[in-house]
Amino acid sequence: MYITAVTPGMPAALSGIQANDIVTHIDGKPVTDLTIRQVTSQVRGPTHTTVNLIVTRAGAEGPQEHNLMRTHIVPTTVTEKRLGDVLYFKISSFNQDTSRSLADKLESAIGTSGNRLKGVILDVRGNPGGLLKQSIKAADLFLTQGNIVSTKGRHADSFHVYEAGGRDVTGGLPLLLLIDGKSASAAEIVAVALQDRERAVLIGTSSYGKGTVQTVLRLPNDGEITLTWSRLVAPSGYTLHGLGVRPELCTGNKAANISQLVSSLLETKLAAKAIFNQWRTAGVQDADHRRQLRDSCPAEPSHSDFELEVARHLIAHPAVYAQALTLSTEPHQAHK
Repeated sequence: MYITAVTPGMPAALSGIQANDIVTHIDGKPVTDLTIRQVTSQVRGPTHTTVNLIVTRAGAEGPQEHNLMRTHIVPTTVTEKRLGDVLYFKISSFNQDTSRSLADKLESAIGTSGNRLKGVILDVRGNPGGLLKQSIKAADLFLTQGNIVSTKGRHADSFHVYEAGGRDVTGGLPLLLLIDGKSASAAEIVAVALQDRERAVLIGTSSYGKGTVQTVLRLPNDGEITLTWSRLVAPSGYTLHGLGVRPELCTGNKAANISQLVSSLLETKLAAKAIFNQWRTAGVQDADHRRQLRDSCPAEPSHSDFELEVARHLIAHPAVYAQALTLSTEPHQAHK
């Protein structure tokens, strides 16, 4: 079995294993005819236990033996790149390290860039969600006060209100968030918090609409059961489940070009506000109405650069960004 990549700092890299090494034995047993799944199963195990690998390497004299200490590996969920004077962050999911990673990358980039940055783009397209508290901490990085999300259920313990209590680490830089039909759960929490607080302009298509919170309970027979215990409620008061988050700039039915998309929306500002008003007041039990609202900006997946280019266009035109920022809110909503 070929090793295609080795992550720096992980046990394999520390032991000297390299990409393109060929694993021939695991704990003394040959891997010939084993499937990838079977090999993975043998390499994995409890933390702080060891696994012995024999590998061959092109140009090396004979096989090499490596003893690896198993550790808990937290996948990377935040990647970044610099697009001129704009910071772009792709958030693939929300695990126990996501908010810290995002905060570190933001503060590092801002600290080395001074006043040269013009804006920040968060991309949660295709993000299936993850840990509730991580999404709350991620949203809190861009907010100074106000409600982020609430949870409500049948039991009294299910009622929680999560408030922003820190500082905007970007210092108020224009913020754009890319979202699509595969953005769900924790990704939707970040999106709706930043939208309802008038902190970010959302671009893309309506999100998945997974607005419930689950907890995993262990059973006496060592099995597990997933219990849904509450619903997510946006700062503006609507229930996310089955409806999702609607972006200010819907790219589902793309205009001929970016300028046409932006100008057509701003010209119909009153109509846009009316749609968002209905979005926020549609009852949980009114499935037909909620379905019609979603159809106004279908929850489609997106992997194109169109949304990214729209975001960069808004950053480059501050007046347009300022107008788009208020499309989803009413004048009486003071959210910053």
